[in-house]
Amino acid sequence: MAKEKQVFSSEEVAHVWARQSQESGRDTGSRIYFNGPTLYSYGSHYKVGCIHPTTGIVLLNDSSNSQTTNKHRRYAQSAASHKPCIYVSSPFTERELEYDKKNCILSNAVSFIDEIKELVAKQTKAKKVDYLPQLENQLRQLVNFLDRFEGYSELLDWQLVWVNKYKSEGVLAFFALFVELDQVRVEELKRKREEYEAKQEANRIEARKSAEKSLKYWKSKEFTEKFSPRFVSNNLYNLGYVALRIDDEGNVETTKGIGNIKKADCKKLWKSVQMAVTKKQPIRFGDKLIDIPGTASQQIQVPAMQVNGYDVDFITSKGDLNVGCHFIPFKELKYAAKQLGFITQ
Repeated sequence: MAKEKQVFSSEEVAHVWARQSQESGRDTGSRIYFNGPTLYSYGSHYKVGCIHPTTGIVLLNDSSNSQTTNKHRRYAQSAASHKPCIYVSSPFTERELEYDKKNCILSNAVSFIDEIKELVAKQTKAKKVDYLPQLENQLRQLVNFLDRFEGYSELLDWQLVWVNKYKSEGVLAFFALFVELDQVRVEELKRKREEYEAKQEANRIEARKSAEKSLKYWKSKEFTEKFSPRFVSNNLYNLGYVALRIDDEGNVETTKGIGNIKKADCKKLWKSVQMAVTKKQPIRFGDKLIDIPGTASQQIQVPAMQVNGYDVDFITSKGDLNVGCHFIPFKELKYAAKQLGFITQ
């Protein structure tokens, strides 16, 4: 029996952890490694994330750290992007939750609330900067965390009042608990919020444009001083989808760091993609119930398939492919099929 592979690239470690296809794995030097459901960076003192197998929830560490650990956090976020993720200050496992629920809930709830207090104080004094979007994000994350883990009963009365105020009336009503808001102030905050959201959307558009430019360098493997390999690799996270290229050995590699995908596997997948597009019906692999466009009666079911140890989930009627955290649009699959000689145009 072949020995289970234990050493991977740093990015692949996060993917193997998210897949939970084996008990442990690490990179060279054990800078990032996992045991069971927990992913670590530079030792057991820093949990990057914990997977809860029963519910599928992933708790990711939102505490900023060293440059390399922050990169490990990005790898984990990307690898677990297809699962429900919650960002907390102290990730915990299902076993830890069962052993000490109160501490698991309260330690993270208090961290959320401390951050909320700080943002309220900043917003109260702010004249130019608007902290309401950050405040609302923290409140949303807190509510999501408490909902998922049924943690409301662990809160103190005043904490529960805060949460209920936000849940029932929104962030402005919550902020009004601390500062008297007249209609002029409310309108001003709404305007600032709209300006912030417009700026964020403009930034997202610019980031996607830059990522599309980076993609050309990544595919050609010809880099410049500005578009260096490191810059391009980090920038590709802003694409919003997974792209493909052909490596020097004729295998396929993804922008999420998964490589050595064999031509034979690609050919099988391409045939299924062609079937979905021709019949205009989504395809699901194996018996897993997956929420994809179209009713169950419209879906074509085919035998389960794995690529490099990853379960292939489904193909949409438009030919888009989903494999774990990889959403690969039809245009990228067609590009790879042409490069591999499956099609001529």
